[in-house]
Amino acid sequence: MLITKLTLNNFRVFRGVHEIDLQPEAAELSTTGGEVRDAKPIILFGGLNGAGKTSILTAVRLALYGRQAFNQNLTNSEYIEAITDLIHKGVGHGGVQDNASIALTFTYSNNGKESTYKVTRSWKKDKKDNLSLERDDVVMSELNYEQCQGFLNELIPTGIADLFFFDGEKIAELAEDESGKVLKTAYGAY
Repeated sequence: MLITKLTLNNFRVFRGVHEIDLQPEAAELSTTGGEVRDAKPIILFGGLNGAGKTSILTAVRLALYGRQAFNQNLTNSEYIEAITDLIHKGVGHGGVQDNASIALTFTYSNNGKESTYKVTRSWKKDKKDNLSLERDDVVMSELNYEQCQGFLNELIPTGIADLFFFDGEKIAELAEDESGKVLKTAYGAY
């Protein structure tokens, strides 16, 4: 699985639509000696406090895992409240925002065939989220919400995701964990 684009709409600090290109830098020939430079499949975000780094990480996790992105068992009403809190609070051109969405585009190879997927999670204030999944620009309308979520959970189980999507605090937690509990928990979930 290779994440290529994240689109945010009225999500946390991001008012309106923002597209973030996550396509890794391609491999290329060096200008000195004709060597091939490998692709760089790791994306790092840096910025000042409040710039949106955690919002981007939260958006990726929420797009993929929905309710499970919050790392706790939430009731339906608690989940609705949690995603309502993620709607941008500022006043936009049309007044206060009452909806938000996240779209995550990625490539995934299955049995040697690579496909492009797009997962879109959208919601309105005080309402349950909607989830849709596209494969190669075709909506997978045969899948209901639970089936879409099940498919996404199988791609990267939530425990394993903690090893791929993390912030500075998670790095510190991994580095300071002499017992190996954090890694065992992630691996055990897989």
